[in-house]
Amino acid sequence: SVFTRRMPLGQMTHGPGDPWHRFSHKPIVAASSGCSPLRPIRVIRQPAPTATGERGARTSVSNSTPRAATREAVARTSASTPTLVATREPLARTSASIPTLVAGREPAVGTSASIPTPLAAGEPGARTSVSIPTPVARSASRPRFVRQSSASALVALSCSPSSPELQASFEASPASSTHLTDNPDCRSRPRLQIEVSARSSLPRRSSTRDSLTPMTPPNQGTPAVSSRPPRRPSVVSNPSTSCSFPVPSRTHSSFSFPTDKAQNVRKSSVGQDTPLPPRPARPARLESQIFSARPVSREESDMLGVSVSYLNSHFLDEVESFFGSDADPNYREINDRVLHGDTGRGKGKMCPRDNLPDCSYVDAISPAHTGRATLMLSWTWDYTAKMVVSCLGRYCRKRKLEPRITYVWQCALCINQYRVEAKKAAHEKIPFNVFKELFVKRVQNIGRVVALITPWSKPRYLERLWCILECHTALNTNGCIFDIELPSSDEAAFQSSLESVGSRKVLDVYAGVKVQEAQTSDEEDRNNILRFIDPDWASVDYAESPKCADINVAVVKHMQSWFVDAAVAGLESRVEAKATVPLVAYNCVGDLLTDVSRWEQSQHIYDMGILAAKAAGLEGTKDYASLEQSLGVCYWKQGNNAEAMRALQTAKSAYQAAGKTQTPQYALLLQNIGCCLADQGNKSQAMQEYLDAKMAFERVAFQGPEYALLLQNMGASFESQGSATQAMQLYEKAKQAFEVANATQTPQYALLVLNMGASLVNAGQLVQAMQLYQSAKTAFEMTGAALTPDYASLLKHMGACLGIQGQHAQAMHVYVASKKAFEVAGASKTPQYASLLSNMGSCLGAMGENTYAMEHFMSARVAFERVGAFQTVEFATLLKNIGACHGAQGLHAEAMQSFQASKEAFESSGAASMPDYGELLQNMGACLASQGQMTHAMQFYQAAQKIFASCGKDGTFEYAVLLENIGVCFMTQGRHKQAQKAYQASACAFDAADKKATPEYAALLQNLGACFGAQAHHAEAMRMYELSKVAFEAAGDRSPKYALLLQNIGACFAMQEQFERATHAYEAARVVLESCGCTATLDYGVLLQNMGACLSAQCAHAQAVEFYRGAKCAFEAAGETARPEYLEVSRLALGRRG
Repeated sequence: SVFTRRMPLGQMTHGPGDPWHRFSHKPIVAASSGCSPLRPIRVIRQPAPTATGERGARTSVSNSTPRAATREAVARTSASTPTLVATREPLARTSASIPTLVAGREPAVGTSASIPTPLAAGEPGARTSVSIPTPVARSASRPRFVRQSSASALVALSCSPSSPELQASFEASPASSTHLTDNPDCRSRPRLQIEVSARSSLPRRSSTRDSLTPMTPPNQGTPAVSSRPPRRPSVVSNPSTSCSFPVPSRTHSSFSFPTDKAQNVRKSSVGQDTPLPPRPARPARLESQIFSARPVSREESDMLGVSVSYLNSHFLDEVESFFGSDADPNYREINDRVLHGDTGRGKGKMCPRDNLPDCSYVDAISPAHTGRATLMLSWTWDYTAKMVVSCLGRYCRKRKLEPRITYVWQCALCINQYRVEAKKAAHEKIPFNVFKELFVKRVQNIGRVVALITPWSKPRYLERLWCILECHTALNTNGCIFDIELPSSDEAAFQSSLESVGSRKVLDVYAGVKVQEAQTSDEEDRNNILRFIDPDWASVDYAESPKCADINVAVVKHMQSWFVDAAVAGLESRVEAKATVPLVAYNCVGDLLTDVSRWEQSQHIYDMGILAAKAAGLEGTKDYASLEQSLGVCYWKQGNNAEAMRALQTAKSAYQAAGKTQTPQYALLLQNIGCCLADQGNKSQAMQEYLDAKMAFERVAFQGPEYALLLQNMGASFESQGSATQAMQLYEKAKQAFEVANATQTPQYALLVLNMGASLVNAGQLVQAMQLYQSAKTAFEMTGAALTPDYASLLKHMGACLGIQGQHAQAMHVYVASKKAFEVAGASKTPQYASLLSNMGSCLGAMGENTYAMEHFMSARVAFERVGAFQTVEFATLLKNIGACHGAQGLHAEAMQSFQASKEAFESSGAASMPDYGELLQNMGACLASQGQMTHAMQFYQAAQKIFASCGKDGTFEYAVLLENIGVCFMTQGRHKQAQKAYQASACAFDAADKKATPEYAALLQNLGACFGAQAHHAEAMRMYELSKVAFEAAGDRSPKYALLLQNIGACFAMQEQFERATHAYEAARVVLESCGCTATLDYGVLLQNMGACLSAQCAHAQAVEFYRGAKCAFEAAGETARPEYLEVSRLALGRRG
């Protein structure tokens, strides 16, 4: 902000009076952030806020990297911050990301896990006897399946419900007789639990295997051999009896107990062991014939899920029986044969939801395999059965969930497809509101949603609107867990792609999610879902809907976060397994973490790779150099320039030792070093590094996006030194380089457009700059980079541009969006975020909210200190703004202290020739002038004038304000001719900057009129006052400054003895001051004193005394009782004249 001093005009009784100050909005603007170590970082700097009055902030070029959370320069008028770039060798890469520069590296082969094959009874190692294990203590987190009544006990038997005796038992008490236990030894198969009366004796365990005599179902004859080899039997433990028995894993058509390793035996009637016959194959429809739909309530049926264990066995068997063992149909194909129709599992069974024939799949299968759903599957019907089931199995293994008691709510199996098809045939639909309530309630009650994503590189899941809605609902439901699962083949492909194409490619896969573009099978459903997401949106086109945009951000952020975690977990598992991990793997995973601003984790991964390289003696290799370079960029993005430079210099030595100085990645390293030096204020050294990098690129004939970014950084460096023409020339060359590299649809190109817009802001071409900003915003969104610090920085630039134009409310709205974008991108601990808080404070100050402004300034200061960015132009500008805020509140000592600290910061950062530094000197001069030190103030004003002129800023708004302040200083010293000359030069500068329709220009005309009045040129003074009045009214300003102008006009009429016109002008000024609540001020007291003098001149002495008394009260309320004017009105208030 610029803190300016002006003279209150028109105080007829005591001359020019005291200076006043203007606190204006001048944002610190820095361009984007997010340079990945794989990509060069662009340097852009932006102008900082001016502290004069109500004026808006000023942008400057900023530095931003193509990746999340990179080191970003904070606003300043023409400063620029470089962009760091990390290295890797050019591998195949799309134009949206910079090549991974790793020479000769091949993707590392990931390790694979193997799952032991279950043993069948009779095989070596299989369980061979009945076991009654000791009860195991359960953790509080695992469910306990205990019976509801003490009249009976549950005993798990290896029997099939095809037994007539047992079938009757199931039909008698279907709900209580099918509980499952959570014995941790039970891992694979569902068990049937048969309710036995408490009065009946349970079989006692004997020391021999023939203690129990298994029953053979009547009328079955000799069973045939099963068509599939039996799997290892599992054990179910009854919590109340501690009895457990092995249960056959596949069929329910016969009873058998595994006994001996060599053979199965059964006890004959004469006490001899005889071999059990092999089990017969279960008829495909047998179980459905035995179990009819169970009599449960509608509510229970709605929340019923199928166990993962059942899906992995019986369901896949059933699909195989229809389609063949080699087929893998999707659920659309399965639907027609298994889920509805004459061959559907629920055909003819009573549906518990409407008590009509034909039920859902889950209601039709054995109650032993169903239960209240514990997870909800979010998927698409295009997935195949084997893929879905295998993913659910993997999910259970990863989370250590027991498949038998993990019940999945899957719409295909748990919704009655008979009713769905009937409604389709009748062209009927369930009302969307009813469906919505059921959907939301189901997510809330289940509390866990698992999304299946495939293929990982172009997921069909994100193309379906229902899937995105499920994801968003889960993320916004308190207590709901939302997980993602990939098929094993996709997970391996993801890890491989990460090492081959780089982190940006991986993140870009999910960056372009737009709920507005997702599809449904029914257009009406799509419209209803979009209305459900944003019911307040009036347009049919939801492209600009803010709530849809919020969903896009939330879904993308979660998806990207999951894949980042998966990459980290994959790397750590390889390291823990002591597998050979190439250095490129550490680099890629570290880059991925850096791109999402997870600094500490990325530094840890880089350090792991560096230690591994040192342990393997690879310190003199290109891969080691690349790791050090990536680590340096990571430090640089956090503002830690000292550590960044150390790592970058180590990388430079490693490249030289490896003989890799003639490579694009070495050129990128030089560019990174230049960016770091520029950020430290070493502009000349930075430019030399840029020139060396340019030569290195040209030696290897490299013309990729990295070369374009180098030209962009060089342009930003010239911009920071005030060479706007050379900067724009380099920006144009960078633009051509992007076009040659076919990289115009990339975030890096959007950053270039942003820098060009910032350069136009510096030149005062605000309309053209805003057009470029809009095109950059579109480019960011089209390339899926709306979740990056670069995008957040763009919004900050747009807010600054609006602030410069005086649109403070709109600027604050954009700043709030920028703040949210920084926080979503995880870049709230960066210098650019701190600069945003400073800009917000400047904007609030310009709106007159000095208290809130100071709160934001203090928050910005803490943010800068947290990242250690003390000797930077951004921090210096913040201190300048804090001083301006103190000055606007009349705290001159505190203001001068902050200004002095800002001056030291500017000088230590090598920015003493910048326009921002000139504005600081102007503020210091205004502060001294406020304290009556006009000689010292003039010295600062003249130093600031030289800096503005040397930077080519002599036709800007800031320069016009400076000349006006110089005129005020001359006026206070009584040097009216010099003041008039300064005011007239200021008017020319306002005209050149096209700022004549501003309150500042109106105040200048008022000052000029006062100057003419002081020289007794009353006609010319009145002309200036009238022009000033028109300017105030055109700007819509009805502030105390406008009241002061009206008072000056009245004083001018009074001096010409036109008392009626003077009284009219005074009364208008009084109305303005009272409407502004400025009745306890010196200006109000002077106005009442002047009104009394005017009435006294018209011989209305009684009325004049009343005004004098009012003036006396105003002086006392303002604490101005020591002034000569107070003594005068005190005498006049007593009616004493002469």
